[in-house]
Amino acid sequence: VYAGLLVLTAYGFVTSPTGFIPDQDQGYVLVNVELPDAASVQRTNDVIAKLERIALQTPGVKRTMAVAGFSAFFQCDSSNWGTIFVVLQDFERRTTRE
Repeated sequence: VYAGLLVLTAYGFVTSPTGFIPDQDQGYVLVNVELPDAASVQRTNDVIAKLERIALQTPGVKRTMAVAGFSAFFQCDSSNWGTIFVVLQDFERRTTRE
């Protein structure tokens, strides 16, 4: 039984895809921002604005939406957290021949 499980595990590793699959690509990325404890929401907003500018200059990014003072990962509010929702262009427009 143990040898059979090892063979099935090896088969799974060999046949599983190793990168993003277009069908599973949802077209967005969540970015979590965490500043030091007790950082003001204004300081968090400044950092988020810088990160948004960087994201919008990245090829394949369509738009962004940011929220300072809220973490989508932890589902709670705090002045030192922020979340950026990065919306990507369609998968076909994000690929190159290279």
